[in-house]
Amino acid sequence: MEYSIKLKTEDFLAAIAAIKPSRITKRAKAYEMHIAYLKKKVVFAAEAKQTTFNALEADWEGDVSLNFGAVLSFLTIKPAADQIQIIFKDNKIKIGTLTIPAKWTALPSWLA
Repeated sequence: MEYSIKLKTEDFLAAIAAIKPSRITKRAKAYEMHIAYLKKKVVFAAEAKQTTFNALEADWEGDVSLNFGAVLSFLTIKPAADQIQIIFKDNKIKIGTLTIPAKWTALPSWLA
């Protein structure tokens, strides 16, 4: 099954900036990041921080966990497009041109 979320690139970058640790250490790069879609909002979380943004489009019925260190690279090399698409398929997540392993957890329909 394939799931996808489309949102503004500026919102995606703001989400990463909001949940990033104050100091980016080796330990911080090993953090697990979560992306979910609840009540028409994209939820980004890592460690004890969480933020939400509106999605432009979404077909996403779960929570995906991935390595936060790989996603932090977007703060250095910003995507050129106005919108960014996040796709989960075959135990991998694709964010723009970056593809990394990820783990999917389905959410119950009453929660999503």
